[in-house]
Amino acid sequence: MVQISIIIPFFNRVTTLPRAINSVLAQNYTDFEIICVDDGSIDLSASYIMQIADPRIHLIQHGVNKGAAAARNTGVKAAKGQWIAFLDSDDEWSPHKLASQFASVLEQNVDIGFTDCAFEKNGVMSDYHHKAPVSQKKWFIHFLDGCYVSPGATMIIRRDVWNIIGGLDENLTRLEDWDFLIRASLKGAKFYHTPQILATVHLGDGWPKAEVIELACQKILAKHAGSILARGGKSALRIFEASTHLEIAASYIRNKNYPLGIIHMLCVLQSPARFMRWLKR
Repeated sequence: MVQISIIIPFFNRVTTLPRAINSVLAQNYTDFEIICVDDGSIDLSASYIMQIADPRIHLIQHGVNKGAAAARNTGVKAAKGQWIAFLDSDDEWSPHKLASQFASVLEQNVDIGFTDCAFEKNGVMSDYHHKAPVSQKKWFIHFLDGCYVSPGATMIIRRDVWNIIGGLDENLTRLEDWDFLIRASLKGAKFYHTPQILATVHLGDGWPKAEVIELACQKILAKHAGSILARGGKSALRIFEASTHLEIAASYIRNKNYPLGIIHMLCVLQSPARFMRWLKR
């Protein structure tokens, strides 16, 4: 049985997919399979994969576009590995990403792992060193703040733990990774962050519509408010509410709707602790 299944979902990514796949094939850890999930592409992405002569690469095709959550879930269902790793089709890994991260999560005996990463936009690179919690208990509050661990490029997870958590919520068109990590923390998963830059996240020029982000935040808040209140009390719920407002505010500001951005930013003040953490980022 293969140790690690790598899931690469894509939709019309023929220009970036070779970079992502080649970065996996260049790994110095080799006990893996690559499951590429074509989420209804109409370009030549699938044709490119079919031309790669490597038996570790498998292609699954959706007849229609179902969204990122569905594509990743499809990949995991077909996976044979005991561990699942994710790589977005426009990102890439350092050659020792799997070897270093896999050794770390095994040594720490955890369920889910992340790494540091670099960000690239318009040819400009910037390193991001994540300030990870020092104890397992603090990961719960950490994820209430938001999803800052770049799971689409750095996450690795035990397959059995993925099944317990229940996969990604296909009803969410955005922020499905944040929702997943909140559910994972509520179910008691153990996390570890490898403090090495082992992936590069390439940022595009566009931003999702603010209304889409706001709707996703509203759904996630309604979904988890009761569990968060029961687990962490009113202060934890205020942190989470403030974080959703912060996410919405940032989205409206990126879309140049400054009045709505300011309104939601003011709502962040309901949790002074969350507001101060945002100021320090």
